[in-house]
Amino acid sequence: MSLALDRNYLDHLNRMPAEIQRRANNLLLKFMDNQSAAGLNFEKLKGGSGFYSLRVQDNYRVILRKADDSKQPIFVYIDTHDNAYRWAETHRCEVHPETGSVQIFADRQSSIASGETTDQPLDHAGQGGMFDELKDRQLRRIGVPEDLIDLVRTARNDDDESLLKLEESLPDEAFEALVSLYLQEETYDELINRLETPTDAVDPNDFDKALERDSSRSQFVVVDNNFELEKILNQPLAKWRVFLHPDQRALVERTWNGPVRVLGSAGTGKTVVALHRARYLARQLIQEGKSKSNRNNDKILFVTYVNALKLDIEESLKALCSPEELSRIHVTTLDSWVLKYVRKKGFKGKVTSELQRRGLWTKVLLSKPLDLELRDEFLKMEFEEVVLARNVVTQRGYFAVSRVGRNQRLSRNQRAKIWPIFDQYLTLLRLDDLKERPTLYHDAVQMLEDDSTAKFRAVIADEVQDFEGYRLKLLRAMTPERQNDMFLAGDGHQRIYLNNPVAMSQCGINIRGRGRKLRINYRTTKQIRAFARGLLDGYAYDDLDGEKDANSVIRSLTTGAVPETVHRESEEEHWQVLISRVSQLREEGVDLRNVCVAGRTNHLTEIACERLGAADINAKILPRNEVDTGSPNTVRCATTHRIKGLEFDYILLVGCNEGLFPLSAALKGAPDPERTLAMERSLLYVTSSRAKCGLVILSYDVQSPLLVRDEVA
Repeated sequence: MSLALDRNYLDHLNRMPAEIQRRANNLLLKFMDNQSAAGLNFEKLKGGSGFYSLRVQDNYRVILRKADDSKQPIFVYIDTHDNAYRWAETHRCEVHPETGSVQIFADRQSSIASGETTDQPLDHAGQGGMFDELKDRQLRRIGVPEDLIDLVRTARNDDDESLLKLEESLPDEAFEALVSLYLQEETYDELINRLETPTDAVDPNDFDKALERDSSRSQFVVVDNNFELEKILNQPLAKWRVFLHPDQRALVERTWNGPVRVLGSAGTGKTVVALHRARYLARQLIQEGKSKSNRNNDKILFVTYVNALKLDIEESLKALCSPEELSRIHVTTLDSWVLKYVRKKGFKGKVTSELQRRGLWTKVLLSKPLDLELRDEFLKMEFEEVVLARNVVTQRGYFAVSRVGRNQRLSRNQRAKIWPIFDQYLTLLRLDDLKERPTLYHDAVQMLEDDSTAKFRAVIADEVQDFEGYRLKLLRAMTPERQNDMFLAGDGHQRIYLNNPVAMSQCGINIRGRGRKLRINYRTTKQIRAFARGLLDGYAYDDLDGEKDANSVIRSLTTGAVPETVHRESEEEHWQVLISRVSQLREEGVDLRNVCVAGRTNHLTEIACERLGAADINAKILPRNEVDTGSPNTVRCATTHRIKGLEFDYILLVGCNEGLFPLSAALKGAPDPERTLAMERSLLYVTSSRAKCGLVILSYDVQSPLLVRDEVA
């Protein structure tokens, strides 16, 4: 027997006491084995709604929807006896006759009768109705239930809140469509063309067929064995592991005729899509009957930029994939893979360390011509971004190489004076048997040309906005050009490591016609997203392929408190505010594992952790190269770089002062201060966007100039 779970059921389940969660999970497993098992108390509720109840404990009930001829009951709610029955009386679960999707929505008549709502439709069109231009049949076509059309008519043009109030009653697909129309992101015709349209007649009584449609699969997951059910129930917070929005699923479950690039601002689910894509391709390999082996040709490569993200990806894939699927996916950072590969091919030297680079530059800059009026920092960046990045090894090559992306022009005479410095640096590297990391990448690309066995079936890369050109070229070399070869996810607004971006097309990656963008923010509230987006105003960001990209059309599906920027005159007062806010969250019953205190530097983060501990608040430093496990009801403390890729209900950013944001050490001597400042701004944006419900930014002394000053509390 199979059953379906509504995504909101997992939310309701997570709010229950731990013992009730355990009992409810055992109940579902027992029900899946045998609906007629003794002790289930499986009862049909009155009223003809199709709802049934299951007894969890004396005072707790599970509500499920089951059509008479359906093989798949749908679990929709859990709460105390009275609350569960009241919910069933005021809600409906039906197949929409136009979209063919399963919907759960408020029973308007029952809500009015019970006094839970008093909303009345406008007396007539023309009084400022937000959707007056849409006819009833058009509203039905985008998923609005017949009985809620009058409710949609209560939304007024002069009142945004009247639209947000609809979210409580409407099915998700209908509310999302209305928001898109209201924000004028697309016309009605464009919306209809994008939405899934059933190819055959919709049977309102056929729930099993309706659950197969993509529009339903974003809200419900069908489980047909105890192993899958138990895995989902044991991790109810990670809903993304089983639910995908239709727009996301369209990216995952498709045959692409070449590389695809997926853009999306923080919170839109790029990593989620990449994870599901990896699983989808792994399943294809299994279905094709590919033998289990350690050959790269039989594997999907999933690469990230830093090791901390790699560890998080591995843990997520373990939760998402079966053991066989997981065996087909290799997760790594590119730096780690390259070093292992070139050593396997015979490289016995060493990669230069930061200390060695400083020593080499000290030597070669002694021969800098006196009449060469270029700063040392400029020469170092020129060497890194032009000579190393483009694998230049001769003076002739340096004269001919493109310097696109470098702000200062150089004459041929200047290049002639510069090259001896660079040539001496390269000579010293050879004498000491050292190689710079970019050179290893160029070597690996050449080796892969004659090594087909080392190439992967497909490459999936996350956070590619921080990949230098030589990294992108290696990605292209790691898999043959063919269908489904590359899946690249990133966002130029979140570039916090890379100083000199290069277009994918310049690295042999052709995404023409295969660039996509995610536009729904599933994580952060409308208020947090607006605050974070405001941090980037006035700066231009690219789409990873040389064109401009804006994140102004992204929409959030949830609302919440406005982020706070709290400034105090002294550092001590600033720490007291932190302790007070965290204590308040604890008193409100928030599990402190969902709270993160972030700082720009390791030192600041360590002080925050010590301060919380001294106030009898459990806190721990997030390990840099380890997966965060255990420690319930304990605040996480981390640097702003470490929390990249993570999410928390509440984030408190401490020490957001001038000199820390932007970091003075990063700006000092920067060859291009404007680019460095943009990266610092992106880091503040990324940190803010990690918060799902609440964001507080604390400062003392002189507040960061990156903040909007009139928002200081």
